Amino acid sequence: MQHSVIKKNGSHGISYSGKHAAIFNNLVYSNGCSGCGDYGITILGVAGFSNAKHKITNNTIYGNLSGGLRLSDDQASSVFGTAVNNIIMANPVGIKEQGGGASLSTTTTSSLTAVVTRMTTSSWPR
Repeated sequence: MQHSVIKKNGSHGISYSGKHAAIFNNLVYSNGCSGCGDYGITILGVAGFSNAKHKITNNTIYGNLSGGLRLSDDQASSVFGTAVNNIIMANPVGIKEQGGGASLSTTTTSSLTAVVTRMTTSSWPR
């Protein structure tokens, strides 16, 4: 998914399940519904499946009802990849990682919820 404007969906803005997502240069805003838990961008974790090598780059994720960026919707499945240069602001939750074992480093400024610099885990393929 690239160079798109995704707005006012009654669900996720972008929802991806599979390997090697390349989500970049998108404007994702005003998505979700009250109480449904859908985010601007969600990378779904699939148990027993390689959830690796995702790249989420240069997106603006703004004003989604549940949150900005969700990495996995399953406690048992981690999502591995790189999230760089994303602007995530005015969402109730900036970034949520539900699968086990991942750590996320962020840089924050006073006007942004978070600018994601890189997501890594101890079990990252090297």
